[in-house]
Amino acid sequence: MENWRKKQFKGIISINDAQARGLVNGKIDFSKPRLFADVDAQIDYLNLDYFGVASAGTKSFRGDVKGKVSMTNLNDLDLDASLHNVVLSGNKSISIPNGAVKVAVGRWKQSDRCGYARCCQRENFW
Repeated sequence: MENWRKKQFKGIISINDAQARGLVNGKIDFSKPRLFADVDAQIDYLNLDYFGVASAGTKSFRGDVKGKVSMTNLNDLDLDASLHNVVLSGNKSISIPNGAVKVAVGRWKQSDRCGYARCCQRENFW
């Protein structure tokens, strides 16, 4: 069996699982401990409860996501993506025609320019 940690994947991944369905097109780099992906995904269904990210009233996600993500695990996730035709469903339904999301978890350092948490710089971002 080949060592995937020294590989990159370019292409289309078709997901057809009870917890997630859709197509992911792009590049996923497994060559370093910190996974990096630059993808364009059409998500038909994602069970947010199963992945532990559901909120009260919102249980599933569907929509188009284009962006970059890097992480070793969910505790140091970096995500910069555009969203299109997103629907969050559950007890209530939220529709987002167009939007953007940026997430940076962990490893923050305080900026020299100010003392506020929202004015921080990211170490090793991308």
